[in-house]
Amino acid sequence: HLQPEAHNILHGFPGGDGIGMIHGLLISGIGDLIEAVVQCGLVGIEIDGHAAVALTHTPEETTDAAHTVKRLYEMTANGQPMQLYNFTDNHDVERIYTALNNKAHFLPAHILMYTLPGVPSLYYGSEFGIEGKKERHSDDSLRPCLSLDVLRNDTQKKTFVQIISRLGEVRKSLPALSYGDYKEVLLTNRQYAFTRNLDGQSVLVCVNNDGAPATLCIRNMNGMFKGLLSGSTLNAQNGNLTVTLPADSGDIFVCAQTEIKT
Repeated sequence: HLQPEAHNILHGFPGGDGIGMIHGLLISGIGDLIEAVVQCGLVGIEIDGHAAVALTHTPEETTDAAHTVKRLYEMTANGQPMQLYNFTDNHDVERIYTALNNKAHFLPAHILMYTLPGVPSLYYGSEFGIEGKKERHSDDSLRPCLSLDVLRNDTQKKTFVQIISRLGEVRKSLPALSYGDYKEVLLTNRQYAFTRNLDGQSVLVCVNNDGAPATLCIRNMNGMFKGLLSGSTLNAQNGNLTVTLPADSGDIFVCAQTEIKT
């Protein structure tokens, strides 16, 4: 059980706006209070997250990701889901683009980071998909000095920046992705779908971690949905929504009746 002080730390300072967050690496050595937080999974999102949430290695990790998210989401502080800190890489682990066995998973990995419960954190430079390998005696390759002029002129890296920018825009426009509930609606060892809902705003997130296109049947869905990444429009039929995703991809669908902030 979390002490009240731990809840205040997780959710911001007492009397604050509740958007505070803690990075697991910043909380060592603060005492027994923080130990309670660590044991309740805050660092777990860092350990499990790099392989699971980022879908970095094998298709089977799709199920690992879903199980990890469910476990952490069900851990509450004073009856409210904890605001965890989500990332695909940081100053102490390999860059996500280096860690990915399949580089095409850059897109589904970041879709998840920006849409799962928690606060997304982007490590500087990873929006360009830069490489960085964890070495035994030095972390210099993880923390390079960057030349923005060189990066801006790299066509592939521009594509990565466009992906991250669009995901940031979508998250900002949909409060449900920040504060909504979480419900898993489909899970295989290669596909994963869930909903986030808040005050009538309904969002469906789907990712395909397979090297081939996939068709997902999402049950108990009604109405028209628009893909905010693809621009596609889908209609539910008889309570089922059929979603076809290209290989190694994903999309964020919003119900047509949902208000989108601009």
